[in-house]
Amino acid sequence: MFKKMIVFPTLILFVMALPIVIKTAWAKGPPDRVEISGPGLDHPIVITDPDFLQAFSVYVFENIHSTVDDLKFLDQGYVLTRYVERDSELIAWDELVYYPRPFGLKGYVYYSGQLESRGTPYDEKWYLVSTEGDVAMHRILVERIPEFVLKDIVEQGFRDYVRQGLLGNCRGADCISLST
Repeated sequence: MFKKMIVFPTLILFVMALPIVIKTAWAKGPPDRVEISGPGLDHPIVITDPDFLQAFSVYVFENIHSTVDDLKFLDQGYVLTRYVERDSELIAWDELVYYPRPFGLKGYVYYSGQLESRGTPYDEKWYLVSTEGDVAMHRILVERIPEFVLKDIVEQGFRDYVRQGLLGNCRGADCISLST
């Protein structure tokens, strides 16, 4: 009898919480579309390839486990707007600003937050970009902006690249492997 008294209220709480869990899970995973705009781009880049969109998954592109100090001094980032499909309609879900760093160093991202509603603990914070996200963004930017690689090399300094093994061999959490 005592077990029934505990199981029944627990079951009711579970059923009541299910919509909240489903809504949260719905927002995670790859978006259905990503639009990228920023310096050097005449018009936004639109990404819809499901395999490529994996790198832009919510709370994956922005490595929420790698927060960084406030970097408001950075300018000219790339605005990413992620879209999800809801009732056969694309809805702008959230927005981030990506700040690339030279190859071998992970970029930074400012997570503006969800566009429909604010209030997650991840909104309006700075993070390192995940390895997958950074590699994807560098590929996109190099493909669309031919001067992008040259700009990186000039800003970082050719000697630093040679000292680091050209494009990497750095150590620590803010480095990426280009073999990905």
